[in-house]
Parts: sequence; C-alpha cells; structure tokens
Amino acid sequence: MDIVDIHSHLYPRWYLDLLTQRTEAPRVSQGPAGERLILFPDEAAAGSTGGRPLGDEFWDVGRKLEFMDRFGIARAVLSFGNPWLDVFDSSTSRDLADRANVDLAEIQSRSNGRLASMGVLPVGLADAPLAVGRIVELDLRGIVMGTRPCGRMLDDPDLEVIWAAAERSRLPILIHPHFGVGIVDMGGLGHAGPVALAFPFETTLAAMRLATAGVLHRHPDLQLILSHGGGALPFLVGRIDAGWRSDRSLHERLPHPPSVDLKRVALDVVLFDPGAMLAAAALVGTSRLSFGTDHPFSIADPERTLSAVDATFEADERLAVLGGNARRLFRLADRAPQQP
Repeated sequence: MDIVDIHSHLYPRWYLDLLTQRTEAPRVSQGPAGERLILFPDEAAAGSTGGRPLGDEFWDVGRKLEFMDRFGIARAVLSFGNPWLDVFDSSTSRDLADRANVDLAEIQSRSNGRLASMGVLPVGLADAPLAVGRIVELDLRGIVMGTRPCGRMLDDPDLEVIWAAAERSRLPILIHPHFGVGIVDMGGLGHAGPVALAFPFETTLAAMRLATAGVLHRHPDLQLILSHGGGALPFLVGRIDAGWRSDRSLHERLPHPPSVDLKRVALDVVLFDPGAMLAAAALVGTSRLSFGTDHPFSIADPERTLSAVDATFEADERLAVLGGNARRLFRLADRAPQQP
C-alpha cells in the first residue's frame, strides 16, 4: 500500500544552531546530556533535563527515510518544525525563509519522489506574498504556518494577502500549533500536557477564528489542513455553531454557521484512537483525512495510528486516508517510487 505521511517534520541543522544562541524558550540547550529542544515553560524550568533530546533524526534525511522504511511509509510531505521563523526579526527571517525553502526544495528533488516539502513564510507581512510566489517557483507543495503568522492572530484582516496568495497558487496550508492554550495551567505535566492538550486546544481555537472571521467563506478554494485531527474541533463543532448563533455580532462577518465552512478543511489522523478518527470523519468525510506521524517527536506512533485506521475504515476508505487523499492534495505522482 502506498502510505503517505503528511505530518513529518525536518529541522535544518543550521536552524537548530541558530536556536542555540537564544537564552529563552524556544531554544536549543547544550549540556553534558547533549542537545535538547526547549519549547515550553515547564521544559525551560527543568534545566538540563528539560525539553526533548535532539538527535540526528531531527535533521538527517537518511534517518527520515530509515524511519519511513521501518513502518512501510512510501512517501512523506516534510514541513519545517515549530517555532519556524517566528523568533527572528523581519529582515533576518526574510533571508532565512529563502534559505530554508531552497534547502527543502533540494531535499525534495533529490529524494526520487519519496519526499515532498512544504515551504515556510518569513515574519514580515509585506514579505509573505512574495515568499508564496517563491514557494511556487521552487515547486514546493504547500505552506506550513503557526496560529500567529506574521505576529497576528488568524482572524486578523491584515492576513488577507496571505490567504489570497495561497488560494491563487493552490497551495495547501498546514496549520500547526506552537504556543498552546492553557499552557500556564499545565505546570508539572512536563511536555505531555502541552502536547496532549494545549496544542490541540490551540488548533481548535485557530479553526474557530478562521471560520467565524469569514476567512474560509471568502476564500472557498483555500486548502487548509488542521494538524492533530483538528484538535477538539470534531467534538465541539456543534458548540461552535451554537456560540455563533448566540452572538449576532459574528453574523456580520459570517452569514451561516461556522460548520458549513469547517466541513471543507482537511485533517490529519494523528489521533491514535478509532473513536477520534470516526469523529473526524463525521465532520469532514474520509476524503479529507490523511495519515500522519508527527515524526521525529516522541509522540509519533505509526503502528498505533495505522492500527486505528485499519479498525476504523473500510478498505476503499483506508486507501484514501493512507495515501490517495494526500496524493491529490499535494500533487504527488499516482504511483510510489521504486524503493531501493
């Protein structure tokens, strides 16, 4: 089976080296126990044991391919990992975005069809539409961004230039969390609390902002992918509609319930559980679900995810979720490359 992983991160080594120069999270720490990626406040407070160990699986393409081979994954769509370029100033991020996108394009071209790549945007709003054009020029297959691109919330009117550019270019956008919702209340839970709850809550809030602001309504051809199964969106979409009905001020921006537009987004199935996958399918349909791993982070569990897909969907649905939908979304060849 041609399995395609749409949620697979790669950090260029030079980018991690830049994060070692930072003194506060997000940063890379270096100590007797080796390098560690510090993303959350709890991790920073833990000192030398905080964060997660950084091995070459975070930046080495060969290790990525080894992981894919181990679990029978034919192809992967790579995305720059958080915090992306958000921690740099506008001028610096402009140059880094082009460097990162060129690197990702080279990885894609050298992979014999096994790897595709999504581009990353700089933090300067004026630079973002130009970067979208550059991503198209490099034949990258999408864009990855956080929930505060260019320092703005997703419902900020200033971001219209990005939505319009992506819609014209037919580039899918993967929305990925970084900041977490309620993360201050998760002290003592290490990185388990933020990864399990704060990240999905952030994605849920992002989806509500996009819908209630009318972004999806104004840009019907915008292809959005919400990471981690859309967070709690499949479970709470009815309540989001109820909130919209109860607040007439939202009707000026969106003339119909948010669920009308939210049913058009795509979701990965980094959910690990058949019940959660059924809820995701009930919201967007199996034609908008795609397999993902979240590699190289320790939460990645391809065996559990594949088992849940097998337990949840019929044979033709499995073919779509495990590869067919991703091939269509990211313009991948119909047949996987011959593996060595």
